[in-house]
Amino acid sequence: MATDAAMRHDYPLLVGVIGACAGLILAGRLAAELFRWLERLMRLPASTQLEPSSWRKTARVIWVVVALALLLAPLALAIAGLTVSPDAALKTDVQARLQPPSTKHLWGTDSMGRDCKRGYSEAG
Repeated sequence: MATDAAMRHDYPLLVGVIGACAGLILAGRLAAELFRWLERLMRLPASTQLEPSSWRKTARVIWVVVALALLLAPLALAIAGLTVSPDAALKTDVQARLQPPSTKHLWGTDSMGRDCKRGYSEAG
């Protein structure tokens, strides 16, 4: 699918495929780290084990936090996208063309007067 999208210059699909693959890799790596943590809990007492250096422990914790953030950020954005009115992007207000951000249009308007936050306003 990725090569077909690249040949057709379908960049949004290509970015989606690459993002999905990266997400799967991150999820797999995160699962491996969690299983490694569970394995350490089930092993013999800590006195008989070799302890990793403090740098390795810190790096693993940082990696897990970053992986969780990268996996949960798209989910949070998708949930936030559900709060926007589906037809808000299609509503136009020709008199409000190219306006800067204001209380009525939080993100300003484009050349057609559209604003993604318009679904929240009283005029919508």
